[in-house]
Amino acid sequence: MDSDETWVTERRRSARSLVNVPAKIAFGSGNDQLNCIVIDWSLNGARIILLDAGSCPDDFTLITKGGKRLRCQVAWRQEERIGIRFV
Repeated sequence: MDSDETWVTERRRSARSLVNVPAKIAFGSGNDQLNCIVIDWSLNGARIILLDAGSCPDDFTLITKGGKRLRCQVAWRQEERIGIRFV
């Protein structure tokens, strides 16, 4: 092993699948919605992109393209990307 090589510990509980599909973030009474793109998906959560990640509340419902509704909590934020966990 090269001395400059860095090991990264995987913290996810399940493998992610790349999906890149449009979705909506619903919050408040459910009428407040933000458009987003689900980049990748796992059994426990997902990574999404939206233009203003700061406008996304910590708890919301993710509405998938097929109409499935999933309760979510923000796990982390980084610029326009948000990591979410399903609750």
